[in-house]
Amino acid sequence: SRELLKKNYKNIINSKIIFQKQNHKIATYTCARTPDDGAIRWQQDDTVKIHNLIRGLSFPYPGAFCMYKGEKIIIQKSQIPLQRKWSGSVPGRVVGLYNNGVEVLTCDGSILITEIEVEGKRIAPQNYFRSIKGTLV
Repeated sequence: SRELLKKNYKNIINSKIIFQKQNHKIATYTCARTPDDGAIRWQQDDTVKIHNLIRGLSFPYPGAFCMYKGEKIIIQKSQIPLQRKWSGSVPGRVVGLYNNGVEVLTCDGSILITEIEVEGKRIAPQNYFRSIKGTLV
């Protein structure tokens, strides 16, 4: 973070940083990510988890994605809007088309998608989705 760099900048420049070897006995490991790890699971993942997946995989990374009418949609940016109580909600359903994006239901609320990529082209989602009847899978 910026604060960490500010705090240690002079010590880095003056070679006064003391490096430590990693203790492999307490280290954690993970497997390699695959492209499928970027799939958005509208019916299983909550709003915050979906938003964080989108943030974590946005450009320059491969992107969080879903399908819409057989076409792969990469979601590059999102926001968590003011949450409303939805009755009879269908996770993945587009419920709002706005000037700044489209609102999509999740399993516990909704998310505002503000930037997408389709076939390598960045598109404003409100210019791509034309109906509030569509469902992302």
